[in-house]
Amino acid sequence: MSKRGVALSLMTLAVALGIVGEAMRGASGTLIQLVQLISLVIATLLILIWVHRDSKDIGYRRPRLLDAGILAFPPIFFPAYLLLSRPRGQKLYALMGCIGFLFLLITLAATSGFLTSIFFALLD
Repeated sequence: MSKRGVALSLMTLAVALGIVGEAMRGASGTLIQLVQLISLVIATLLILIWVHRDSKDIGYRRPRLLDAGILAFPPIFFPAYLLLSRPRGQKLYALMGCIGFLFLLITLAATSGFLTSIFFALLD
């Protein structure tokens, strides 16, 4: 899977989470937690695939501990990877792109959840 494919998969996952989250509004807490856990695992694996492809593209040999950190806690170690792997002058650009993509994912999830709630309201 290419880096673009990973990005599209993450965006699709965000939309699906918005829809499923709204559709499961009255579901039990255990089911909601299971869906959240599965989506977290999928997103983490997609991020690790992106890091693998990116490091091959730019010729960066990443430490194994960094991979373990990305698997354990992506919000900290993915930006750390960006800072470590980018040359001077591109670090801020990479971090801003990461933050922008995160806001895109949040917006997609919120918008799809909102549109789903409108759809369900029209059905009632």
